[in-house]
Amino acid sequence: MSEGSLFSTGTKTLTKREILRFLRRPWNTFLPPFITNVLYFSVFGVILGARIQEIDGVPYIQFILPGLVVLGAIGNAFENASFSIFHGRWNEYIRSQNTQGLFNGGAA
Repeated sequence: MSEGSLFSTGTKTLTKREILRFLRRPWNTFLPPFITNVLYFSVFGVILGARIQEIDGVPYIQFILPGLVVLGAIGNAFENASFSIFHGRWNEYIRSQNTQGLFNGGAA
């Protein structure tokens, strides 16, 4: 692979491993975030929404829903990324957790 190529072997390998992990365990990937969002929506949306009717003329459910969706998306992004690192440690294919990224030029 040439020095100027867009993706290194490490980046391609990591991408392939992450996609396969995502596809092999769809229930582990989709079900926990779904349950978490339903619980947040039931607590903050339904129970609290019964007491708070409107905020500046907007129904409370419509006010809180975008925030809950973003909360779930950001939480899942961090959970999936960190799980891969810890899973690699548990299965011993990652020896230590380094902060160096994957790029062609070596350590900067």
